[in-house]
Amino acid sequence: MSRHWAMKGDAVCLVTITGPDRKVYDVDPRVRLIHLDLDQPSKSGLGKLQQILFRIWSVRREIRRFKPDAALGFMPSSAVLLALAALGIRCRTIGCERNYPPKLPLSRAWELARRHLYRLLDCVSVQTEAAEVWIRTNTTARRTVVIPNALPWPLVDSLPTLEPDAAIPPDRLVALAAGRLNPAKGFDNLVRAFGVLARRWPEWDLVILGEGDERERLKELIDELGLSGRVFMPGRAGNLSEWFSRAELFVLSSRTEGFPNILLEAMGAGVPAVATDCQTGPRELIDDGVNGLLAPEGDPLALANVLERLVSDPNLRLKFAEAGKVVRDRFAEPAIMLAWEEELRVANSPAQVSDGDALELVSTSATGPN
Repeated sequence: MSRHWAMKGDAVCLVTITGPDRKVYDVDPRVRLIHLDLDQPSKSGLGKLQQILFRIWSVRREIRRFKPDAALGFMPSSAVLLALAALGIRCRTIGCERNYPPKLPLSRAWELARRHLYRLLDCVSVQTEAAEVWIRTNTTARRTVVIPNALPWPLVDSLPTLEPDAAIPPDRLVALAAGRLNPAKGFDNLVRAFGVLARRWPEWDLVILGEGDERERLKELIDELGLSGRVFMPGRAGNLSEWFSRAELFVLSSRTEGFPNILLEAMGAGVPAVATDCQTGPRELIDDGVNGLLAPEGDPLALANVLERLVSDPNLRLKFAEAGKVVRDRFAEPAIMLAWEEELRVANSPAQVSDGDALELVSTSATGPN
């Protein structure tokens, strides 16, 4: 989003609660980037309160400096900080929920803050209809809007580069998965599901790209199931387009999703896809049996059975590879960004923002509440 607006000539400032050492993605050089470095944990209740107050003051300081027409707070904690930091300042404020809230509950204090302080925002954006219903029902948000993620096409690779041929022999058939190695992604269930298939389909291997706290636990599970030569976790790869070209199929095994970018990118790249039908996300992209397959969430055997339909049928893989590409049009970046721009300008009269004016944005971002 920052890159899109910067390319248009708009003034964009990206503010992170974290420090520069937590940077994961490249940011367009035209975007002003500010790291507040305020994510250090505090053990005492008083210390946490002081920390939150200082974050609010710091975000308010940056808003006053940048004087934006609109400010976006990504993730619940940043949305709450924005709601308080922008009080009395003339700019449009939007909180951005990126997950399905019931699946990733906050602490009691943050849940109360979200419930009662979202009314201070001009709008809360969500990615799915189910998330919008939850926000409308469980918070005091005055306005909500559903805007899914965009698919920039063609895909843009980034660092680090991990060559497929260096990680897995070129003659193997590959089922590919990718994401943070954490419980929400359900990679443990995926490993168990692949264990059901491994003996029947000796020419196939599973590759899981990514890093995270679950690496050792997943490695232990792989060893326990005797899959050490068939399941590979080579690390994080920024050159996903190469991996999509190398894979025969892609699988998303998540227990919960907001809106799965990686599934969107895989389908756009023409990789036939299987995904668990968690409460939101995959079903917004996959029409079961038409452009991919959905499997019951939390059932490794059911996931194995659905995967086997693709593993065993090259023609079905070809069908889904072509049908999945429709997401390139459905979630094209120009259309999705137009929806964002219309929402950002809702509160502005023609006298304030004309076609020739620069749209200034400040985004607050955090990895989650402490």
